[in-house]
Amino acid sequence: MRDTAGNRKSENGIYDPIPPDELITTERLTKVSLIPRRTYYINSIKLSAIVVVLFSEVSNEHCFPMAKSKLAVIKTKPTAISVDEFLAKIDQVQKNKDSITLLELMKKITGEQPILWSNSIVGFGMKRYKSPTSGREVDWMRLGFSPRKANLTVYLIDLKKHTDALKKLGKHKTGGGCLYINKLEDIDMKVLKGMITAAWKQE
Repeated sequence: MRDTAGNRKSENGIYDPIPPDELITTERLTKVSLIPRRTYYINSIKLSAIVVVLFSEVSNEHCFPMAKSKLAVIKTKPTAISVDEFLAKIDQVQKNKDSITLLELMKKITGEQPILWSNSIVGFGMKRYKSPTSGREVDWMRLGFSPRKANLTVYLIDLKKHTDALKKLGKHKTGGGCLYINKLEDIDMKVLKGMITAAWKQE
């Protein structure tokens, strides 16, 4: 027997479980629902099972289970601080001059405006990088530089792809995926320009 809403009901007034051959659909249920083994009603539909289902607003498709995100949360993040104001505070004349030169070079190559990351790094673009071993993901600039006290640090992400260029670059050091330069007059700017251009174009 059924009640006025059309739901199956036994003589003692207890709702029977829904047979497996009865399809349960809903027009608009958008969040994950945990349904214990007892009768519940969602959008006038009776459910009797233990299920975790994600219903799609568009097509009623469900995904199960949901994969955990491996996106890492890092301290170095983009800010709204002015890059020009940041560079203007550099009190070392040579480093200030070199920083402005790098800034203009990267702006010309990328065609984008710079973003200051965590008050210390001038970055261009953004990309989600994924570790091939751990699967860990991180959002990071595509290229950039930082005028540190000891040197100018240039971020080109994958220095292994610049092995030949590094041999022609001039006085520099590398480490941790970074290129360290004392001052721009120590290196060949044409070579550096080529490295920055290649780094920007690579996927």
